[in-house]
Amino acid sequence: DTGFVVSVKFDEKAVAYFGILSQDEAQPTPRQIATGRRHDGSILGPNYKGEILVLGPDVEQSTTVAGIAPGLPYDVWFAARDFPPLSSTGEVLKDGNLSPVATMMKVTTLPDVTPPQWLTSGQ
Repeated sequence: DTGFVVSVKFDEKAVAYFGILSQDEAQPTPRQIATGRRHDGSILGPNYKGEILVLGPDVEQSTTVAGIAPGLPYDVWFAARDFPPLSSTGEVLKDGNLSPVATMMKVTTLPDVTPPQWLTSGQ
């Protein structure tokens, strides 16, 4: 009801960033997506953003998004970044290349059709 699975695959090692926005909300830039922000710079809630590490070329990686409102349409915006080059000691030498254009996928969560269940009864 309150989530979905996000899967990505690239031609090289990379990080996919995503931001879940209300349907037809203004498009964020790739940098805003990578930093978990909306187009106006406001920060997305923790359940409405994420990243997926893709550890090799032609490898599909997935994550489950949970805890968002049921029965609503969303625009899921994506940006990708190369794994940054590292020194021999593992220090990041420079930022990886960030995708110049964001990609969007439309998603609608299922409606909540489960009635509440009693956990305790009053006495």
